[in-house]
Amino acid sequence: MKSGFERRDILKAGVAALGIPGTGVLSGRALAAPQASEAAPADGYRLDFRAARLFQNGQDAGALTAMPGIVIRAAGGLALAPSGRLLPFADGQLRQHAQAGLLIEPASRNLCANFNAAPTTTQGWAAGSSVTFTVVDARDELYAAQDPATGEYLFRDLIDQGVMNGKVLEAYNGGAGSAAVTAAGAAGTGVKHTLSAWTRCVAGSGDLRLTGGAAGPAYSQAYWARIERPNLTPTSATQGLTMAIHAKSRIRWILHQLEPSALATSPIVVAGASVGRAADALTIDNAGLFGQPFTVVADTHIRRAGDLARRWITVSGGDEEIAVTRSADNTLTLTGAGGAHDTTLAPRIPRIHGPGGARVALQVRPQGRVLSVGGFNAHDAFNTFPTKLSRLTLGARPDGTEPLAGWFRSLDIRGLTDPRELKLASAPPADAMAHDIVRYVDPKGSDTADGLTPATAWATLAKAAAAATALPSGVHLLLKRGGSWSEILSPPSDWCTVGAYGEGARPIVGVGQDYGCDENNKSGFRVEGLQFRDWKIKGFNNFGFNGHMLWDCEIGPIAAGQAETNRGGVTSRNFQNFYIGACHVHDVLGDDVFLQTTKAGWVISEGNRYDPAGGAEADNFQLSDNQGAKVRLSGDRYDMRGANSGKGNVVITGDAGTVIEDFVAYGLNFCIGLNGDNMVVRRGTVSSARMNAYSWGVGVGEASSVRQHLYEDLVISDCNRGVSISGIGGGVDSGPDRSDIVVRRVTVQNCQTGLWIDRPTSGDLSGIAFVDCAVNVDSRTTAIPADSKSDSLTLPQS
Repeated sequence: MKSGFERRDILKAGVAALGIPGTGVLSGRALAAPQASEAAPADGYRLDFRAARLFQNGQDAGALTAMPGIVIRAAGGLALAPSGRLLPFADGQLRQHAQAGLLIEPASRNLCANFNAAPTTTQGWAAGSSVTFTVVDARDELYAAQDPATGEYLFRDLIDQGVMNGKVLEAYNGGAGSAAVTAAGAAGTGVKHTLSAWTRCVAGSGDLRLTGGAAGPAYSQAYWARIERPNLTPTSATQGLTMAIHAKSRIRWILHQLEPSALATSPIVVAGASVGRAADALTIDNAGLFGQPFTVVADTHIRRAGDLARRWITVSGGDEEIAVTRSADNTLTLTGAGGAHDTTLAPRIPRIHGPGGARVALQVRPQGRVLSVGGFNAHDAFNTFPTKLSRLTLGARPDGTEPLAGWFRSLDIRGLTDPRELKLASAPPADAMAHDIVRYVDPKGSDTADGLTPATAWATLAKAAAAATALPSGVHLLLKRGGSWSEILSPPSDWCTVGAYGEGARPIVGVGQDYGCDENNKSGFRVEGLQFRDWKIKGFNNFGFNGHMLWDCEIGPIAAGQAETNRGGVTSRNFQNFYIGACHVHDVLGDDVFLQTTKAGWVISEGNRYDPAGGAEADNFQLSDNQGAKVRLSGDRYDMRGANSGKGNVVITGDAGTVIEDFVAYGLNFCIGLNGDNMVVRRGTVSSARMNAYSWGVGVGEASSVRQHLYEDLVISDCNRGVSISGIGGGVDSGPDRSDIVVRRVTVQNCQTGLWIDRPTSGDLSGIAFVDCAVNVDSRTTAIPADSKSDSLTLPQS
């Protein structure tokens, strides 16, 4: 999305002050009074870098150094403020300013071996034969020079404090072609370099280039401005900074710099020899803060640094790391490292270029992480909380590489907030940089529009998904509330978010189509706030792609008149990582959710409502052929009462570990069927499994052996069997085995049989209390599985 104005537009018709075009476009003014910092959050810490104060729980807690664990390393020297103003600081002094905040830049060196701030001669330069090259007194011109966008005086502080002597270098090329004026001081090889200088074109134009290298973009502005040429690769150690003066042109310049860095940093003053500047750094070592779930929000301003990887925030400890990186494709990406980290998960928000302001938020939850910028969130619902995090590094990797080189205005460190609050915390500041995050779709829009605003929305989902549209990874596609599309939703890119905007009912997709949403060969996307309805086969369909997330969606009803075969609400097969949360699945044929052949990662369902699923083989939630995914079902409500099915609420296979917790289940033939190892069912209410004589509340129904089950803090009622340790095939004494089953604090009431056992079983089942059961315990075997950890079976008192 373009910013609201182009810098060149502001400068078109300036009145020249002192006869110099461009220096008097805006009326001169003194530096504005420091802006009042925004109110600090009521909980946690705020480091207010503009005020140089620490706030804790909304109260002033002293200087920044009062922050527990903080270490700030300052380089001092000149600082280029976001306003364009150059600020002088003593060596080793914190480069902190009441308007700009705290500058954090990498170590650098000005390789030029001449005088760049206070020249008196042209010593240290070599000029072409057609060039007239001299030092001129331009004190008045420099003193009046302003940034055309902000009105700030560029050089006034440097002149007042004697850093600059008011003189500049001037070259006139009387020849017919470009001529070179080359500074003493050579670049090295094998690393990126950047050229920069403040220039003004008295007449004509020029460019910056490495000596003997290709020409750079031409500049021709009649006002003083910094010209930068970053990310260059010298081919020879003899190359240096060359000011190319185009034919019949007269150029003035000052504060030129050749630095071994991929991006431009603040100018380093040289006086006849190369000078280096140490890195700024800010770290906070605090295992108490970062060893538990947390939220970090950094309010920043960066200069443009396109196509370069830059670290915004890093939280690390041991071999673990979570980082927010502006990657080389200008995308803000949430990454991580460590033995338990799934590197396939990398949520992102696209095209964060600079220059400008941005509030960047990172939230690390007990499970899941959220990245936020510009009022938009990107989610990883799967990675769990690292155990070793203890240090925050601002604006670089812990080793100082991938530096951001920007101003930090504030840093908030808090506990968890609702992820929706992050959208407010990361809302664009007044000086927000341009971005390319969002596209809009409205049935009343036009596919010939640009899609960048609600007023210029596209009309169709097909436009967004088309290969020719080529939306970037991580884009947010927003559908107009109240709108309806007789199209399949095909997410347009990996890690995109498809959501809603405006007022009214949920946007509806999939009407009359085979699917409500099909994965479109994309991974990592999130769909939130939509309704899939009146589809013919499946509401959501995926085969072979990973990391999908459904949040706050309504899935149903299926179109009328469909056959039962190959139907379903949400279906995903042959995948790694799947999340569904706060959704309502209703009026479907086939399973509400059917997941099959999970390769690894996590299957997570939380806070959903699953209504009765139609069809003879339908369950509320079925996971089959689980080849290594961990499973967490939390806070769901399952209901199969009245369905024309022969099945139940939940069926889970797999041995990697399953937790079903904080749930309510109204069954049919059964409620919870556990067909694998390492299963936990806790804090739930289970009832209404009366369809067949064997119908059960919680238990085992698999044809193979299982081990290590824990059932605790449950109330099971109105089932023919409350807890069932049974199975398909085999025999009472021959197996399949049920090893190391533990039941604690379970109440079974109003059931035909409270506890049923008819396969070899070991463990401790004594934690069941029976209320009004016809038979409390019916155990038909005394066989103990040979490979169990427990060599006995303890039954409850009947």
